[in-house]
Amino acid sequence: MLARSPHYPEWRSAAERVFSQIDAAVEKQSTAQRPRSVTICVLPSGLPVKSQDLWPELAKNGRWVRLDVPFAQIVGPVASKFARRQLAAGVEPVESTWILECETELKKLIRDTFATAISWTELEPVRREFLSHLNRIGRDLKSVDQTNADLKRMNIEKLLPDTLGRNVRLRDFVRTLLLSGNGSLVFNNSFVQWGSAEALRRVQPQALIAAFGIRQKLKPFSSAVLFEDQKRSNPTGDAPDPDGSLVDALLLAEYVHLAAQRVRPAAGSATIMAAADLDRILVLGDTLRLPETIDSAKLQSALLSWLG
Repeated sequence: MLARSPHYPEWRSAAERVFSQIDAAVEKQSTAQRPRSVTICVLPSGLPVKSQDLWPELAKNGRWVRLDVPFAQIVGPVASKFARRQLAAGVEPVESTWILECETELKKLIRDTFATAISWTELEPVRREFLSHLNRIGRDLKSVDQTNADLKRMNIEKLLPDTLGRNVRLRDFVRTLLLSGNGSLVFNNSFVQWGSAEALRRVQPQALIAAFGIRQKLKPFSSAVLFEDQKRSNPTGDAPDPDGSLVDALLLAEYVHLAAQRVRPAAGSATIMAAADLDRILVLGDTLRLPETIDSAKLQSALLSWLG
């Protein structure tokens, strides 16, 4: 109906003028006035990465930095320091540090801080509740619309960890994240990627850590049904899939970097791509200067200094 309206071209032109004015005003702001930002993407331990050429296309515009220990020993202290740092002027607590992870290792390290941590594992109760409703959808559009409306109105506070359930903005962020598709309801690494992209788009946190995991092998037949609860529909036991997880995580981590590039000024942002088991990181961004070799303590200090 909107597209057929005779006023549609006029409406589109007016909307474009408004957004052109907004874009022009944003471009006039000096990048020095905007807080610097960093995105860290971490592949999990247990992947067959040592013989792999990681992110070859991204590496053409970045540089590898050698560490004194595997990154698995660094990411926890980095997350903890990010969560407890003094915030730059103009940065609200909810905009400071976000962590999207498959497990709960990093969340345990930032309790009682202003950081926001969302874990795929901790969201299992609400994920199963949503899947249960979606599996009962009838074969008609009315049933789909009604189920979608019911899930948007459902009170999920008691299904969420306290830190998420009590905060109405975070609660609605999780609901939208799980219901907006992109596999975030059924695949852990898709959840981390899509959650990171949405956080970058809607919150633009100064520091974001996307910690990927090892997914389970897809089961015959039930895995072909997008919203099917595989544990309920298929008695086959779960088995980890390191090879498939590596393929997924490499690409999804790159998507997170691209999402960060879209919403952040290039001069004030940096991305670190890492694998937990490796003692090297790929640094993307010309203004974060790191030596070719750096120890863990100096890397942590450099990142905190970079954020300001």
